[in-house]
Amino acid sequence: MHLTLAASLLLCLSAHVSATFAKVEALMASMNADRSPGLNPLGKNNRLTATSFPAATAHGHAFVKFYAPWCGHCKTLAPVWDELAASMKGKATIAEVDCTQETAICNKYDVRGYPTLKWITGPLGTIDYSGKRSLDALTGFVDDFLSPPVSLITGSEITPMLKTKEVAFVYIYNPESTLDAVITNFLAVAESVQTLVSIYLTPDTDVALKALNLDASLSKEPILVAVKDSGADVKLSNHSMASLHELQVMQLVRMWILDNKHPLIVPFTDLSNHDLISSSDTRKIIVLGMFDGPSPTAELNRLRKIARAYNAAHKNSVTTVMFMYMDARTRFDHVSKLYGVKSLTDLPAVVVLEPKEEQIWRFDQQGGALNLKDDGATLAETVGAIVAGTFTGSHINGWFGALFKSFEGITRLYMEFAVKYPALMMIGIVVSMLGFVYLLMLEPVPSTNELKDKKE
Repeated sequence: MHLTLAASLLLCLSAHVSATFAKVEALMASMNADRSPGLNPLGKNNRLTATSFPAATAHGHAFVKFYAPWCGHCKTLAPVWDELAASMKGKATIAEVDCTQETAICNKYDVRGYPTLKWITGPLGTIDYSGKRSLDALTGFVDDFLSPPVSLITGSEITPMLKTKEVAFVYIYNPESTLDAVITNFLAVAESVQTLVSIYLTPDTDVALKALNLDASLSKEPILVAVKDSGADVKLSNHSMASLHELQVMQLVRMWILDNKHPLIVPFTDLSNHDLISSSDTRKIIVLGMFDGPSPTAELNRLRKIARAYNAAHKNSVTTVMFMYMDARTRFDHVSKLYGVKSLTDLPAVVVLEPKEEQIWRFDQQGGALNLKDDGATLAETVGAIVAGTFTGSHINGWFGALFKSFEGITRLYMEFAVKYPALMMIGIVVSMLGFVYLLMLEPVPSTNELKDKKE
């Protein structure tokens, strides 16, 4: 009797989850159907201008080449780009922008070299393409975006999935209380980070929350969690998923996903350096461990333990804190110039970075060199003070860098004001010039006798 009831319950739950999955699949199909009529109906490369660009990219699924006519690599890519456009007829917009003619568009999208290839996801942002420029590679890149942006999963499948993923994002929602519009908007966010992260969606709230060791009370609203380290590190998004009908919230959720897409301990490479340090546009704190060798097991395990403990104690922190490690022996010139490591005998060493403001901390609040000792308690305390804003670092390039940063900030404000209020800026310049002339006129002209006296 009990076995029969249990079997019946499982069948009911399975049917319920299947029906929910079918509904999500229908929402994804509807999103594609809404945009399909305007996607490359002729199978041709679309040459965009300031007038045509907004409409062509408004609904996303647009792969855009930013180029200059004189660029040799752009000329080589041109026939391949036309072939790509033909193969993507009715699937994706393939377009190009001449940056010698459309400077405003190219500046907006931060184009710094030619050709620059960007997948545009509508108002939510872009994804840069940096792979090979062959037809097969470009086609594969676009095809990845034509697949579903999320994987549908039951609560019982979460734990096995986590064993195969260094980082996974899980969207948990109650299908009875979550509006279709909210789910559709989350799917749009997922599309905007597609190929960069793995996102799973489950309506199996109770089982999913239990699998991730989250409080059952969180089942009232949809939530998004970043899961790392085989489930040992779980971080809940601080943005309300129930408010996902607003574009601004969608953009914030996208940024949160991108800030948390890296594994618990990030290896320092040219790519991760560019992604996290060199081009950081949001506030994040990076704890960088510099070790002697590519795989220092003891030091790396210690850093991992510290990262786990810190993240567990600061699950609800708004500020993203990341932990990285570097083989300082192979990059010694880099660490000696930027991070103050004078000799390999100084390794292992630790610094804390705040890339957006170009700040560095080499010492704790008591003046001791940062390290991985005492289970990282002092390091964690230092990071906590940095996040709270009670412990100020120094500029990574010293006093000259700090001075240049201040000058750059003042110049940026001046230029932003000039662009926003050009008339007022012109009036200000004219008034300043008139004031200068007036001050010159106030200076008394020396008399003939005074001039004679000076000569004598």
